[in-house]
Amino acid sequence: MTSRTSGRQPYLGLSPPAFGLLITVVGVLVLSAEGVLIRSIAVDSWTLLFLRGVFAAPGLFLFFLVVERRGWRYQLRSMGLAGLLAAVLFAIANVGFIYSITHTSVANTLLLISLSPLFAGLFTRMVLRETVPRRTWLAIAGGSVATMIIMVGSLVEGDLPGTLAGLVAAAAIGGTLVVLRARPHLNMVPAVALGSGLAALVGLPASTPSSASPEDWMYLIALGLIVVPVAIGQIATGPGTFRPPKSPCSCC
Repeated sequence: MTSRTSGRQPYLGLSPPAFGLLITVVGVLVLSAEGVLIRSIAVDSWTLLFLRGVFAAPGLFLFFLVVERRGWRYQLRSMGLAGLLAAVLFAIANVGFIYSITHTSVANTLLLISLSPLFAGLFTRMVLRETVPRRTWLAIAGGSVATMIIMVGSLVEGDLPGTLAGLVAAAAIGGTLVVLRARPHLNMVPAVALGSGLAALVGLPASTPSSASPEDWMYLIALGLIVVPVAIGQIATGPGTFRPPKSPCSCC
């Protein structure tokens, strides 16, 4: 197995790039439900970060095994430094996301996270040296204006740290997407699973799992084993089908 996309027939009558975009959008829609679940969990942010990662890491790896089946060993061996970079970036994104959603409104956090494709477009130009369409630059400009409006509102409401954390999370997700795009022939879901594990380690020292109620555990299990693996697994898989596999990029 040398490529994830070479030789594959279109899915659902769609070309590989269109199918990749579709599953990425579906992943984002599923992920939007996470904010509601998180607000229903009555534990502190460090405990949430730890337990979410503890469940999400094996959930994502199981998603990877289901998708790859026979080719999973090759994919694991081939990730290299790009996989490690994606894991670190995703860990940063996890920490920023959890801090943001527990220190500002869910709407603010999700709006900031929605800017991650714009960061990905900017990083694609800077790192991969790919041409970015004019409409993407216009979207980046619009996103910058929206970010400034959110930050001004955060100054008034006193939740600027949560807003800044959301912005860091969006940038880290954008960076992760660029790494995934730079290695389109590889399935980087294991790297994302590792990132969830690293985020759990960050939250471990200050976490108090015993503070979680039975209802909290139910939400945490649903979050870590269903919502995050399905959403992030599709988001991590989609960028690899946006373009045909090319020779490895020298940036990662």
